[in-house]
Amino acid sequence: MQNAFTALGKSDITKGLSKAGIKIFDKNGMMRDVGLIFTDLNKKMANMSDKKKSNFLEKVGLKDAQAKNAFSVLSSDPAKLQEALKATANAQGETDKAFENAQNPMMRITKMWSDIQAIAIATGGVLGVVLVPVLGVLSTVLSGVADSVGWLSQQIQEGNPWIVGLAVVVGALTVAYYANSVASGVAETWTKEK
Repeated sequence: MQNAFTALGKSDITKGLSKAGIKIFDKNGMMRDVGLIFTDLNKKMANMSDKKKSNFLEKVGLKDAQAKNAFSVLSSDPAKLQEALKATANAQGETDKAFENAQNPMMRITKMWSDIQAIAIATGGVLGVVLVPVLGVLSTVLSGVADSVGWLSQQIQEGNPWIVGLAVVVGALTVAYYANSVASGVAETWTKEK
């Protein structure tokens, strides 16, 4: 594929293919679908012997043996090429979705800070001067929080009695806080109704 794309990027080859009736670009000057290009090439070379195919490819400007081989292989079965291109495009989308679903909160925060830093650098000037140091401090704080959470998680997994006890106490205090909030809300509603 790399050899074929490199060849398609050369103007003498695209001109040679165009003269032979194989359009590389559409009417808007955009490159056509690769599968369609090689389908057209397959139709053009369908009744040619291997020697004639080789001569034809040389005539359109493909002198490099690897590029010529790539064109021969890719044009030999356009249906399979279309299927492979579609599967590759779908696989990238599926990989992106799987990666997005696998991100934990710290990964999302890290990406968010990277995006903010990129904006600050891109805008430059005053915004960059103000945001870059602030983001540096926040990045250090978040890194420390991430390290602390990681250490705590490891300690809980190892069964450290002090950390497990601390987690139980914090959990109990959280439950008590929410219970107190609910009770206060109920009491306030009850008193307002009387």
